[in-house]
Amino acid sequence: MRTESHLQSLPYIIIGLTPQGLSLLRTFSRAGATVYAFYNSYKNVGRFSKYGVKKYFETIDSLKEQIAAIIAKFHCKPICYIASGEMLALILSEFPELYAMCNVSSGPFDVIKDLAHKDRIYNYARSLGFSIPDYVTLDSYNPGCIKFPAFIKRNYEIKLFFKAEKIKDESELMEYMSRIDKNDLKDIILQEYISGDKIFYLSSQCFFVDGRLAGCLITNEKRRFKNGITSTAEELPDSKLKSEIEGLCTNFFFKPAPDSSEISSSNHLPYRHYSGLADFEFIYDARNDKLWFMEINTRSSGLQSSLVAKFSNIAEVLLNPDKYIKLIPAVERVRWMNILRDIRVRLRYRNFSNLTDIFHSSFDDWDVRDPRPFFSTLLPKKKL
Repeated sequence: MRTESHLQSLPYIIIGLTPQGLSLLRTFSRAGATVYAFYNSYKNVGRFSKYGVKKYFETIDSLKEQIAAIIAKFHCKPICYIASGEMLALILSEFPELYAMCNVSSGPFDVIKDLAHKDRIYNYARSLGFSIPDYVTLDSYNPGCIKFPAFIKRNYEIKLFFKAEKIKDESELMEYMSRIDKNDLKDIILQEYISGDKIFYLSSQCFFVDGRLAGCLITNEKRRFKNGITSTAEELPDSKLKSEIEGLCTNFFFKPAPDSSEISSSNHLPYRHYSGLADFEFIYDARNDKLWFMEINTRSSGLQSSLVAKFSNIAEVLLNPDKYIKLIPAVERVRWMNILRDIRVRLRYRNFSNLTDIFHSSFDDWDVRDPRPFFSTLLPKKKL
């Protein structure tokens, strides 16, 4: 386990200063670590933080050069976290050597590259007994193969003019497809839309070490935009549903031997060596008690800061990704909010219920010890 003196000499690298990157930056810096955080967009809220050394990169070559300089300076292999889906896709396609230069969490590279494709994840998850809504990649779409309304989203993190959208009918789908390069159709999924008046969007944020679950936080995304961006979440109470989700996540990378609490090598699954953060997303239909698996993000999630509120030793776990350290709950039940995002969600959908949530929540980008990132979101955005 790394001591305070080791933290001062060992560099940590964060790629992407999104809200989740900001949370990692605060967590590592407050633990005494030396942190270099990279961003490539003026919209990245974390660049305004008082913590760490923030570095801008315009091209992937610039990122490579700056990371190589850090390695040369410290004469060691830094620990690296990737804090956005777009950054992960960029690294996988244009900077795979990062996994050799750094101890990248999550990893290993071959597992991450495979799990970056939702259709591959779905095929694997179905083999484990997960329920998956019907889907097709757009390059294989034929009229009538998916019922409308449907949901269109990325199969692989590529740059598009949308993140995820509800499609009402085939004519609207054709309009979207007319704006998409034919080479990108394989990287976009059209999926059955799960709807109803008792639908819940659930997230299970996990940390794994060589396939073993160190702990997880399972939350209901209480308020969110229709494109999937969450503004308010609360931890699920103990229940059959919560136990089911934890069991699915636990067994995603390995299965315990039936006669032992230890892991049997003969029962290991194809992705058994996975280590790092992972966010499992589910939809629960309470009308028929049906749990649908939607995707897994093999990186820090947008709810990363809720882990800080939930677990007392989250810094120790993230700073030592190669050590199996169980996450220790600090509170019985977490409630979490991104304040400005929640205001926008309420105004857009005219939802003014549970206004007292703000008095019972931990916060995302707002932090009294590091207020500039929060206030930066109130100002007009200027290009660098």
